[in-house]
Amino acid sequence: MSKSIHLFKFFKAKYGKELLIDIVAIDEMRRYIHKRPVHQLSYYDLTLITDGEERISLNGKTLLVKKGDLICSIPGDVWKWQENSSLKGFAIVFDEEFLLSFFNDHLFLEKFTYLSRHRSSPFLRLNDNLFQEIIMLLLKIREEIGTYIEKNDHVLRALIYLVLGLLERAQTIILEDEILTATSINRHAERFVELVESNYRTIQNVNYYAERLFITPNYLNKVVRQSLGSSAKAYIMKIVLQEAKNLISYTTMSVEEISRELKFNTSSYFIRMFQKETGTTPRKYRELGK
Repeated sequence: MSKSIHLFKFFKAKYGKELLIDIVAIDEMRRYIHKRPVHQLSYYDLTLITDGEERISLNGKTLLVKKGDLICSIPGDVWKWQENSSLKGFAIVFDEEFLLSFFNDHLFLEKFTYLSRHRSSPFLRLNDNLFQEIIMLLLKIREEIGTYIEKNDHVLRALIYLVLGLLERAQTIILEDEILTATSINRHAERFVELVESNYRTIQNVNYYAERLFITPNYLNKVVRQSLGSSAKAYIMKIVLQEAKNLISYTTMSVEEISRELKFNTSSYFIRMFQKETGTTPRKYRELGK
Protein backbone atom coordinates (compact mmCIF):
# COMPACT_ATOMS: atom_id res chain seq x y z
CA MET A 1 0.00 0.00 0.00
CA SER A 2 1.36 3.43 -0.93
CA LYS A 3 1.11 6.87 0.64
CA SER A 4 -1.39 8.05 -1.96
CA ILE A 5 -3.83 6.62 -4.50
CA HIS A 6 -2.08 6.24 -7.85
CA LEU A 7 -3.54 8.35 -10.67
CA PHE A 8 -3.35 6.99 -14.22
CA LYS A 9 -3.37 9.72 -16.87
CA PHE A 10 -4.51 9.43 -20.47
CA PHE A 11 -1.73 8.38 -22.87
CA LYS A 12 -2.45 10.92 -25.60
CA ALA A 13 0.49 10.03 -27.86
CA LYS A 14 0.03 6.25 -27.83
CA TYR A 15 -0.51 6.19 -31.60
CA GLY A 16 2.06 8.86 -32.45
CA LYS A 17 -0.33 11.72 -33.11
CA GLU A 18 -2.46 12.99 -30.25
CA LEU A 19 -5.64 10.94 -29.91
CA LEU A 20 -8.01 11.31 -26.96
CA ILE A 21 -9.93 8.03 -27.32
CA ASP A 22 -8.94 4.37 -27.19
CA ILE A 23 -10.31 0.85 -26.90
CA VAL A 24 -8.23 -1.27 -24.54
CA ALA A 25 -8.66 -4.97 -23.77
CA ILE A 26 -8.49 -5.83 -20.07
CA ASP A 27 -5.67 -8.23 -21.01
CA GLU A 28 -3.64 -5.19 -22.11
CA MET A 29 -4.27 -3.46 -18.77
CA ARG A 30 -3.67 -6.51 -16.60
CA ARG A 31 -0.08 -5.80 -15.61
CA TYR A 32 -1.08 -2.29 -14.51
CA ILE A 33 -4.09 -3.66 -12.58
CA HIS A 34 -1.90 -6.26 -10.84
CA LYS A 35 0.60 -3.57 -9.87
CA ARG A 36 -2.00 -0.94 -8.88
CA PRO A 37 -5.32 -2.69 -8.11
CA VAL A 38 -6.43 0.49 -6.32
CA HIS A 39 -6.15 3.58 -8.51
CA GLN A 40 -7.83 6.62 -9.99
CA LEU A 41 -8.14 7.70 -13.62
CA SER A 42 -7.93 11.22 -15.03
CA TYR A 43 -10.33 10.28 -17.85
CA TYR A 44 -13.62 8.51 -18.57
CA ASP A 45 -13.60 4.70 -18.65
CA LEU A 46 -16.45 2.38 -19.64
CA THR A 47 -15.33 -1.21 -19.02
CA LEU A 48 -17.49 -3.99 -20.47
CA ILE A 49 -17.02 -7.47 -19.00
CA THR A 50 -17.07 -10.28 -21.59
CA ASP A 51 -15.97 -13.21 -19.40
CA GLY A 52 -15.29 -14.04 -15.77
CA GLU A 53 -16.89 -13.20 -12.44
CA GLU A 54 -15.19 -11.07 -9.78
CA ARG A 55 -15.85 -8.26 -7.35
CA ILE A 56 -14.99 -4.73 -8.47
CA SER A 57 -15.37 -1.62 -6.33
CA LEU A 58 -15.86 1.93 -7.54
CA ASN A 59 -15.85 4.64 -4.87
CA GLY A 60 -16.53 2.01 -2.23
CA LYS A 61 -19.54 0.56 -4.09
CA THR A 62 -18.90 -3.13 -4.80
CA LEU A 63 -20.50 -5.51 -7.28
CA LEU A 64 -19.82 -9.10 -8.33
CA VAL A 65 -19.51 -8.33 -12.04
CA LYS A 66 -19.96 -10.85 -14.85
CA LYS A 67 -20.44 -11.03 -18.61
CA GLY A 68 -22.69 -8.21 -19.81
CA ASP A 69 -21.92 -5.88 -16.91
CA LEU A 70 -20.41 -2.47 -17.58
CA ILE A 71 -18.53 -0.28 -15.09
CA CYS A 72 -18.93 3.46 -15.70
CA SER A 73 -16.07 5.54 -14.35
CA ILE A 74 -15.73 9.32 -14.45
CA PRO A 75 -12.49 11.22 -13.75
CA GLY A 76 -11.41 10.91 -10.12
CA ASP A 77 -13.38 7.75 -9.29
CA VAL A 78 -11.45 5.27 -7.14
CA TRP A 79 -11.22 1.76 -8.63
CA LYS A 80 -10.46 -1.39 -6.66
CA TRP A 81 -9.82 -4.57 -8.65
CA GLN A 82 -8.91 -8.00 -7.31
CA GLU A 83 -5.12 -8.15 -7.21
CA ASN A 84 -4.92 -11.17 -9.52
CA SER A 85 -7.91 -10.29 -11.66
CA SER A 86 -8.66 -12.66 -14.52
CA LEU A 87 -11.67 -10.81 -15.93
CA LYS A 88 -11.94 -10.42 -19.70
CA GLY A 89 -13.40 -7.48 -21.54
CA PHE A 90 -12.85 -4.14 -23.20
CA ALA A 91 -12.63 -0.58 -21.92
CA ILE A 92 -13.57 2.43 -24.00
CA VAL A 93 -11.51 5.28 -22.57
CA PHE A 94 -11.59 8.91 -23.57
CA ASP A 95 -10.62 12.36 -22.40
CA GLU A 96 -13.61 14.66 -22.06
CA GLU A 97 -11.94 17.15 -24.41
CA PHE A 98 -12.47 14.70 -27.28
CA LEU A 99 -16.24 15.27 -27.12
CA LEU A 100 -16.60 18.61 -25.36
CA SER A 101 -14.45 20.45 -27.91
CA PHE A 102 -16.91 19.38 -30.60
CA PHE A 103 -20.25 19.68 -28.81
CA ASN A 104 -19.25 22.97 -27.10
CA ASP A 105 -21.22 22.09 -23.96
CA HIS A 106 -19.26 21.51 -20.75
CA LEU A 107 -22.21 19.58 -19.29
CA PHE A 108 -22.66 17.36 -22.36
CA LEU A 109 -21.43 14.17 -20.66
CA GLU A 110 -23.48 14.88 -17.52
CA LYS A 111 -26.61 14.40 -19.63
CA PHE A 112 -25.94 10.67 -19.78
CA THR A 113 -27.41 9.35 -16.53
CA TYR A 114 -24.63 6.80 -15.97
CA LEU A 115 -21.91 9.49 -16.34
CA SER A 116 -23.55 12.03 -14.05
CA ARG A 117 -21.82 12.73 -10.75
CA HIS A 118 -25.23 12.12 -9.18
CA ARG A 119 -25.83 8.73 -10.81
CA SER A 120 -27.60 6.20 -8.64
CA SER A 121 -25.07 3.49 -9.51
CA PRO A 122 -21.85 3.18 -11.58
CA PHE A 123 -22.84 -0.29 -12.81
CA LEU A 124 -24.96 -1.19 -15.86
CA ARG A 125 -26.22 -4.56 -17.11
CA LEU A 126 -26.66 -5.12 -20.87
CA ASN A 127 -29.10 -7.62 -22.34
CA ASP A 128 -27.81 -10.03 -25.00
CA ASN A 129 -28.81 -7.89 -27.99
CA LEU A 130 -27.35 -4.69 -26.55
CA PHE A 131 -24.20 -6.55 -25.50
CA GLN A 132 -23.60 -7.79 -29.06
CA GLU A 133 -24.36 -4.35 -30.52
CA ILE A 134 -21.90 -2.61 -28.18
CA ILE A 135 -19.19 -5.21 -28.84
CA MET A 136 -19.53 -4.65 -32.60
CA LEU A 137 -19.24 -0.88 -32.13
CA LEU A 138 -16.18 -1.21 -29.88
CA LEU A 139 -14.46 -3.38 -32.48
CA LYS A 140 -15.38 -0.85 -35.18
CA ILE A 141 -13.92 1.99 -33.08
CA ARG A 142 -10.77 -0.07 -32.57
CA GLU A 143 -10.52 -0.63 -36.32
CA GLU A 144 -10.87 3.12 -36.97
CA ILE A 145 -8.18 3.87 -34.38
CA GLY A 146 -5.89 1.31 -36.02
CA THR A 147 -6.01 3.26 -39.29
CA TYR A 148 -6.20 6.65 -37.59
CA ILE A 149 -5.75 9.86 -39.50
CA GLU A 150 -6.97 13.24 -38.26
CA LYS A 151 -10.02 13.29 -40.50
CA ASN A 152 -11.21 10.14 -38.66
CA ASP A 153 -12.08 12.27 -35.62
CA HIS A 154 -15.63 12.87 -36.80
CA VAL A 155 -16.16 9.14 -37.43
CA LEU A 156 -14.81 8.28 -33.99
CA ARG A 157 -16.97 10.93 -32.31
CA ALA A 158 -20.05 9.63 -34.14
CA LEU A 159 -19.30 6.05 -33.05
CA ILE A 160 -18.68 6.91 -29.41
CA TYR A 161 -21.79 9.10 -29.37
CA LEU A 162 -23.77 6.10 -30.65
CA VAL A 163 -22.29 3.91 -27.92
CA LEU A 164 -23.13 6.47 -25.23
CA GLY A 165 -26.68 6.80 -26.51
CA LEU A 166 -27.26 3.05 -26.69
CA LEU A 167 -26.00 2.56 -23.14
CA GLU A 168 -28.93 4.63 -21.89
CA ARG A 169 -31.00 1.53 -22.73
CA ALA A 170 -28.99 -0.63 -20.31
CA GLN A 171 -30.35 -1.61 -16.92
CA THR A 172 -28.87 0.30 -13.98
CA ILE A 173 -27.77 -2.10 -11.25
CA ILE A 174 -29.00 -0.58 -8.00
CA LEU A 175 -26.96 -1.76 -5.02
CA GLU A 176 -28.88 -2.72 -1.89
CA ASP A 177 -27.38 0.02 0.26
CA GLU A 178 -27.54 2.70 -2.42
CA ILE A 179 -29.59 5.81 -1.76
CA LEU A 180 -30.94 7.38 -4.91
CA THR A 181 -30.00 11.02 -5.46
CA ALA A 182 -31.63 13.63 -7.63
CA THR A 183 -30.34 13.88 -11.19
CA SER A 184 -32.25 16.99 -12.15
CA ILE A 185 -30.61 19.92 -10.39
CA ASN A 186 -30.85 23.62 -11.02
CA ARG A 187 -27.94 25.69 -12.22
CA HIS A 188 -26.93 26.95 -8.74
CA ALA A 189 -26.83 23.44 -7.28
CA GLU A 190 -25.04 22.19 -10.38
CA ARG A 191 -22.34 24.85 -10.09
CA PHE A 192 -22.11 24.23 -6.34
CA VAL A 193 -21.36 20.56 -6.98
CA GLU A 194 -18.63 21.49 -9.47
CA LEU A 195 -17.04 23.94 -7.01
CA VAL A 196 -17.12 21.40 -4.18
CA GLU A 197 -15.50 18.74 -6.39
CA SER A 198 -12.66 21.17 -7.13
CA ASN A 199 -12.17 22.65 -3.65
CA TYR A 200 -13.44 20.28 -0.94
CA ARG A 201 -9.93 19.30 0.20
CA THR A 202 -9.08 22.88 1.14
CA ILE A 203 -12.37 24.76 1.60
CA GLN A 204 -15.37 23.41 3.51
CA ASN A 205 -16.98 26.74 4.39
CA VAL A 206 -20.50 27.22 3.01
CA ASN A 207 -20.05 31.00 2.85
CA TYR A 208 -17.18 30.60 0.38
CA TYR A 209 -19.35 28.64 -2.06
CA ALA A 210 -22.28 31.04 -1.65
CA GLU A 211 -19.98 33.98 -2.45
CA ARG A 212 -18.63 32.22 -5.53
CA LEU A 213 -22.22 31.73 -6.73
CA PHE A 214 -23.24 35.32 -5.84
CA ILE A 215 -26.09 34.09 -3.63
CA THR A 216 -26.69 34.06 0.14
CA PRO A 217 -25.80 31.02 2.27
CA ASN A 218 -29.48 30.60 3.16
CA TYR A 219 -30.50 30.51 -0.50
CA LEU A 220 -27.67 28.08 -1.30
CA ASN A 221 -28.91 25.77 1.46
CA LYS A 222 -32.43 25.98 0.04
CA VAL A 223 -31.49 25.02 -3.53
CA VAL A 224 -29.07 22.30 -2.39
CA ARG A 225 -31.68 20.80 -0.08
CA GLN A 226 -34.30 20.84 -2.85
CA SER A 227 -31.93 19.33 -5.41
CA LEU A 228 -29.65 17.03 -3.43
CA GLY A 229 -31.68 16.31 -0.32
CA SER A 230 -29.28 17.77 2.24
CA SER A 231 -27.87 21.06 3.46
CA ALA A 232 -24.87 22.55 1.67
CA LYS A 233 -22.63 21.76 4.66
CA ALA A 234 -23.86 18.16 4.82
CA TYR A 235 -23.16 17.71 1.11
CA ILE A 236 -19.62 19.08 1.47
CA MET A 237 -18.95 16.80 4.44
CA LYS A 238 -20.32 13.80 2.53
CA ILE A 239 -17.72 14.39 -0.18
CA VAL A 240 -14.98 14.94 2.43
CA LEU A 241 -16.02 11.77 4.25
CA GLN A 242 -15.82 9.69 1.07
CA GLU A 243 -12.32 11.02 0.40
CA ALA A 244 -11.36 10.23 4.00
CA LYS A 245 -12.61 6.66 3.52
CA ASN A 246 -10.57 6.37 0.32
CA LEU A 247 -7.39 7.60 2.02
CA ILE A 248 -7.92 5.33 5.03
CA SER A 249 -8.65 2.26 2.90
CA TYR A 250 -6.21 2.68 0.05
CA THR A 251 -3.17 4.54 1.42
CA THR A 252 -0.77 4.22 4.36
CA MET A 253 -1.35 7.81 5.47
CA SER A 254 -1.76 8.15 9.23
CA VAL A 255 -4.93 9.56 10.78
CA GLU A 256 -3.00 12.73 11.59
CA GLU A 257 -1.81 13.06 7.97
CA ILE A 258 -5.32 12.51 6.61
CA SER A 259 -6.79 15.10 8.96
CA ARG A 260 -4.17 17.62 7.79
CA GLU A 261 -4.73 16.68 4.14
CA LEU A 262 -8.45 17.38 4.51
CA LYS A 263 -7.81 20.60 6.47
CA PHE A 264 -9.31 19.61 9.82
CA ASN A 265 -8.11 21.84 12.66
CA THR A 266 -7.10 18.85 14.76
CA SER A 267 -6.94 15.10 14.30
CA SER A 268 -9.25 14.65 17.31
CA TYR A 269 -11.94 16.73 15.57
CA PHE A 270 -11.50 14.62 12.42
CA ILE A 271 -11.84 11.41 14.47
CA ARG A 272 -15.02 12.68 16.17
CA MET A 273 -16.57 13.65 12.84
CA PHE A 274 -15.64 10.33 11.25
CA GLN A 275 -17.00 8.32 14.18
CA LYS A 276 -20.23 10.33 14.22
CA GLU A 277 -20.82 9.68 10.51
CA THR A 278 -19.69 6.04 10.31
CA GLY A 279 -20.13 4.66 13.82
CA THR A 280 -16.47 3.68 14.05
CA THR A 281 -13.06 5.31 14.35
CA PRO A 282 -10.68 5.79 11.39
CA ARG A 283 -8.28 3.18 12.82
CA LYS A 284 -11.00 0.56 13.25
CA TYR A 285 -12.35 1.38 9.78
CA ARG A 286 -8.89 0.67 8.34
CA GLU A 287 -8.63 -2.60 10.28
CA LEU A 288 -12.08 -3.73 9.09
CA GLY A 289 -11.05 -3.06 5.49
CA LYS A 290 -7.99 -5.29 5.62
